[in-house]
Amino acid sequence: MSSWATCGMRPANQDAPCQDPTTHRGEEEEHEPAEETDAVSGFLPVEEREQVGRLCKQLIDGGRIHFLQQRGFNSKLTRYVSSQVTLENILLTAVP
Repeated sequence: MSSWATCGMRPANQDAPCQDPTTHRGEEEEHEPAEETDAVSGFLPVEEREQVGRLCKQLIDGGRIHFLQQRGFNSKLTRYVSSQVTLENILLTAVP
């Protein structure tokens, strides 16, 4: 569901491949358009799917921050570039 934030069907990226690096594990992977591949598409419009995807990413990042803080790291999330450049624009830093 977190990939909905970056791989949703929008006019600007309909023909572009998925840019979500969390789904790529060292090799290229093709994705079908989100609206055609899962059952939720009939229930949620694209805008809501993208919002759910962003919320999922925030939840995952929050869990990562909590995990690191519990282990003594000073950690934070930083938006390092506009979402007009890339939707994957959050950097997690952690310092012991």
